[in-house]
Amino acid sequence: MGFPSKMQDHPMIDMLLGSNDSFEFSEERRLFYVALTRAKRKVWLLVEGNNRSIFARELEAKWSHEIRAEYFTCPDCGGRLTKKTNKGGDEFWGCVNFNTKGCRYTRNIK
Repeated sequence: MGFPSKMQDHPMIDMLLGSNDSFEFSEERRLFYVALTRAKRKVWLLVEGNNRSIFARELEAKWSHEIRAEYFTCPDCGGRLTKKTNKGGDEFWGCVNFNTKGCRYTRNIK
């Protein structure tokens, strides 16, 4: 039936339980939110090209800049982070402004 579910409850169930929720697909919305907020470090949201759920579209509409830019932007100078390798062969994220502005920000890949 897709996500969010397009199934309708029986009218008797609606009459007994009532409908206090003002958001469309409120139960599915709560489940989606819980799934996103339980991640310890990262959340990867895999979506099908032009067939994204309404929740994925809402996230993209409201947070698209943060979703795409957060991980690859240097928090110290605003430069771009790029994958680099140290003398020991270990990879890390380093700021492209290291040589020009002296920015020393790095982030472990692992």
